[in-house]
Amino acid sequence: MAPTRSKKRRPTFRRLLKTSGMKLENKLKNRQLKQQNVAKKQRKEQKRLRQAVKGAVADMPRPLETYCSRPGEEEEEEEFLESLPTDMMEDDDLQQLTSLAQRASFITRDLSSCGPVHSGKRRSSEVVRGYEKVPRKMVRTEEKEVIHLLPIKDKTGLIPQSIERVVETKPEEDEEDEAAAEPDESDNEMALQSSVQLTPAQRERLRAEKINQKKMTIGSLGSAIVSDPISSVKRLKELRGMLMEADPSVAVTIRKLVMVSLMEIFKDIVPSYRIRPLTAEEKTTKVKKETRQLREFEEGLVSQYKFYLEDLEQTIKDWKQKKKKRSQAVGFQSYQGLAEVAIRCLCELLLALPHFNFHNNIIVVLVPLMNDPVRKRHTHCCVVTCCCFSFAHLINLEFFDDLLNVLQNLIQSGDLTNQESLHCIQTVFTILSGQGDVLNIDPLNFYSQLYQMLPHLHAGAPNDDVAILLRCLDAMLTRRRKQVTLQRAMAFVKRLSMLSLHVLPNASVGILAANRAAMHSFPKCDFLLDNEVQGSGFYLPELDQPEHCNAQNTALWELHTLQRHYHPVVRRFAVHLSLGAPSDGSAALSVDLSRRSPVELFHDYSVRDMTFNPPVAPPASKKKDHFLVGTSLLDAELQRRVDDVLNTTEDTQLDFTATRPHRTSQQ
Repeated sequence: MAPTRSKKRRPTFRRLLKTSGMKLENKLKNRQLKQQNVAKKQRKEQKRLRQAVKGAVADMPRPLETYCSRPGEEEEEEEFLESLPTDMMEDDDLQQLTSLAQRASFITRDLSSCGPVHSGKRRSSEVVRGYEKVPRKMVRTEEKEVIHLLPIKDKTGLIPQSIERVVETKPEEDEEDEAAAEPDESDNEMALQSSVQLTPAQRERLRAEKINQKKMTIGSLGSAIVSDPISSVKRLKELRGMLMEADPSVAVTIRKLVMVSLMEIFKDIVPSYRIRPLTAEEKTTKVKKETRQLREFEEGLVSQYKFYLEDLEQTIKDWKQKKKKRSQAVGFQSYQGLAEVAIRCLCELLLALPHFNFHNNIIVVLVPLMNDPVRKRHTHCCVVTCCCFSFAHLINLEFFDDLLNVLQNLIQSGDLTNQESLHCIQTVFTILSGQGDVLNIDPLNFYSQLYQMLPHLHAGAPNDDVAILLRCLDAMLTRRRKQVTLQRAMAFVKRLSMLSLHVLPNASVGILAANRAAMHSFPKCDFLLDNEVQGSGFYLPELDQPEHCNAQNTALWELHTLQRHYHPVVRRFAVHLSLGAPSDGSAALSVDLSRRSPVELFHDYSVRDMTFNPPVAPPASKKKDHFLVGTSLLDAELQRRVDDVLNTTEDTQLDFTATRPHRTSQQ
């Protein structure tokens, strides 16, 4: 009879292909869980074994007697137990006897084994496995050290093998000799290095070569990052690592170059939005490859930008705290230069990236440095200019009064220069022209302070203060014409006309353009074009209060002087203002002059390059075409005597006494 065929068929390859992916994934998870459970059980067994043999001695005790059961003995014992009558025994006694039968007797038990004696065929395998679980390191004695070898297996089990390690002890004298010999070798090396010294020219040449090599590295890394920021964002870490340059000869120079290079790189590759951290849900969501690359770029960019800012901050802290680093690569006297470069980089990043991450941290670092005693450093950190330009709209209205008081105290302290005072005034009126316009505030003190500063402005070659002045005048007079009185406007027009006489031509053009805008905003300023008195009192040019200087009782006589100015554009503006600044007609300005602001005219006609725009004609010569010859101015007698004196030799003695009586007789 043929054997029955199993109904369970082995799955074919095609059927395996039809198995769902979820099923395969579940099988894989189950297999992994089983492996984890097995590993966990093994770790627990090893822990129990380590605890069991922790207090064991080196030599394990051997059994007094080993009993090996004969084949069939276990079967006979089971038959004997089954043949015993159980009707006269209670259930508790039966269970106790059964448990005792399953235990091993004291005589047949192996004292070195922790497992059951009657384990059958698994006994030898468990012994090997148990020996593998025992730690290899045994308790060392104080006198000798043991090396454990591979064990020997016999009928009784595994017999451990070990030998004693021989430790060679060196005499103390030899150790002392070696310790004494080491300084001699180092001394020889130092002597060798000192003998081969470079000349100053060679050292400078070697330093230049190192700097050029580092510059090439910085340039290549920067070019790679800027050309492909997403793929090369990891190179920012390599470039930032050069901030820790350890070569003392080039450390300061290389660190400065790396600081500035990283600043320019971040200004180029930083996006125009703030990068926020991803949520847990966004991290687990599957996205496209391009999106994943963009996220990795943003994460790496923010991380490296943060580390870069921390490096700059730490450089400034080390300089302020006069903290010497362990590495001797940079001397303490070089900390100041590194700190100044770090401050400049932070200021540039704050101005270029005010929207990006960590801008508040940069402000926290820079604000304490505004009180630095060194002018160069606190000028870099001054945030008043920053406040004038896209932070005015972020200021809370509740802080306006306090802010105006602080700026007024700064100006009145006398510690600021003209340029810094002008920046403060510009900040005040920039704030008031924004959301501060709703407040009923009359900044009369700031008008008086600017009016007082006008005669003291710099009239030399830089002339940069005039550009700030023109911005202040636009915010104070033109845009706030409804809040400014006529007396105040005429006082400013008069003093600005006086200022235009002793500044460079581009500043004169800008000031006259500002006067033109003021005359259009305040039409009654044409009182200044008439020499008649409009009220009581006299004009007080030395008074610093524009409301009480009686400017209506004076005239703009400066325009007549400016009409003879050497610059043609200044002459054109002077003539235009003297005729009342008309908007049309023959006295009106051309389109290219009337449509440009005073600040634009100031920059367009700048003489910074020692050239005039348009070219200025040289002054006419006042010399006569010809002069009379000197001999024609003398009479004949005097000319004869001059010739005689010139033709006489050196040995001839001149005697003028002979002619003196003759002149007396003639008188």
